Amino acid sequence: MDLMQILGVLLVTALPAFDSCFAGWGLLWDGAMMQATFLGLILGNPTAGVMVGATLELAFMGIIMIGAAVPPNPTIAAQVATITVITTGITVESSLAIAWPVAVLGMYLGIAAMTVLSGLMHVADRFAEKGNITGILWANFAAFPIRLAFSWIPLLMFIFLGLPAVNSVISALPQQVWTALDAAGRLMTILGVSMILSMMFQMKFLPLYLLGFALAAFAKFGLVAIAMILVGIIGAVYILGRKESILPTTAASEKGTEQSKGSLTQNDLLKTFVRSLWLQTSLNYERMEALGYIQAVWPLLKRWKKDEKELKEWLKMHLEYYNTQPHFSNIILGIDLALTEQGADIDTVRALKVGLIGPFAGIGDSLMWFTLLPICTLIGVSYAAGGNLLGPIVYSILWIGITWPLRYYFLKIGYDQGTRIAGVLTGERLGIFREIMGAFGIGMLGALTVLFVNVTTPLVIVGTITLQSIFDALLPHLLPLIAVFGCYRLLKKGWSVLKLVAVIFIAGFVLGYFGIIG
Repeated sequence: MDLMQILGVLLVTALPAFDSCFAGWGLLWDGAMMQATFLGLILGNPTAGVMVGATLELAFMGIIMIGAAVPPNPTIAAQVATITVITTGITVESSLAIAWPVAVLGMYLGIAAMTVLSGLMHVADRFAEKGNITGILWANFAAFPIRLAFSWIPLLMFIFLGLPAVNSVISALPQQVWTALDAAGRLMTILGVSMILSMMFQMKFLPLYLLGFALAAFAKFGLVAIAMILVGIIGAVYILGRKESILPTTAASEKGTEQSKGSLTQNDLLKTFVRSLWLQTSLNYERMEALGYIQAVWPLLKRWKKDEKELKEWLKMHLEYYNTQPHFSNIILGIDLALTEQGADIDTVRALKVGLIGPFAGIGDSLMWFTLLPICTLIGVSYAAGGNLLGPIVYSILWIGITWPLRYYFLKIGYDQGTRIAGVLTGERLGIFREIMGAFGIGMLGALTVLFVNVTTPLVIVGTITLQSIFDALLPHLLPLIAVFGCYRLLKKGWSVLKLVAVIFIAGFVLGYFGIIG
């Protein structure tokens, strides 16, 4: 490759980080097919690029980042494989042998990036203490050079040193180091869950936390099923306890809705929709999408919260742990905006977010990542397999044409329905609703402890008997439970978040390195 081609390659391979951090359009620039096609155009052989992209899309189909899991990276694999096929003339099929080790290296670098990005949360925390929204937004966009640096490492090694250099990096560092880094990063999720628990937990809700935990740990129920069970039980408790119903009469409902009609215009919602596309800009292990959520909500929050002290408290609340399917997140965002506009208190909105992230993650992952995306991919691949440029074009048009309207519709319906809810939540009803949402949120935190906090031990006690099997016999997912409540107790004792971050990371790395946790 000449200098101009190398610069072109670097520009194309920067697009995934740029898309995520600045444009946020969901243009699939980080997909294997799009990256391979762009690189084919830069290197003068678009047909080969399209064919490599189609092959790798099929090879890596189903490998999707869900929750805190970081899978092998098909984007970096497509970049290296495409360059190799075009510059050396090897077959497209042979490029798979190159793609997999590079994808594995990309996975480890992704783990490192998500761990490093956790540091941005604490930069944002300090800005939130000062009510500095601009600083929070800059902290969010600071993810760009970090993402770019980690994604360019294997590519630059390959361009200047060749494939042996990529393989040498994987083999040079012992597996213990990779395992330690993985363990340290995954352990960071404990802090995010514990921070929410420290804000919401009340002893009277402990049975619901344990119920959510048990349904996920023993019954292996998904988040949607757990949410339905919790709603049924909490609803039954209130009905049997003869609490005042939060459901008004029809006349009262209509009156309340009329009185609390939302003030946001279509233009307000459209701007919020655009900002919501940055949800995963600084996705990190500790608090996942929290910093990106601020991006969508801040102008309206600033409009409604004129008191500086109150604004700071709301900014800090929105920087707490948040993680759900990014398209369905807009339903939560819409309801949040409606309740906040109508004067709901901070604990109500916090409980609402915590309670809904799990169910919408379950529904959204199934519908978007495991149904719609594979369908769009297969349609695109059907054209691209023969080197037809229509493949990536159709692939992009289908995905964007469906997901953009959906995200806007989800935001609008969330706001409309949230306004109606806010219209009837007056007086004592608001207190009942807040308590119900708090109870529901704590129950969902119990489930999230099982499904998002991954702490296990591979230690062998005797023969083939592992320490983990003993823990599982006592209580499945016992270690995550201990870790979350241990962190919760330290927060309640006044430990600073930064101190806990250092302790958790060092403990995770050391325990992972020596094989104590996996």
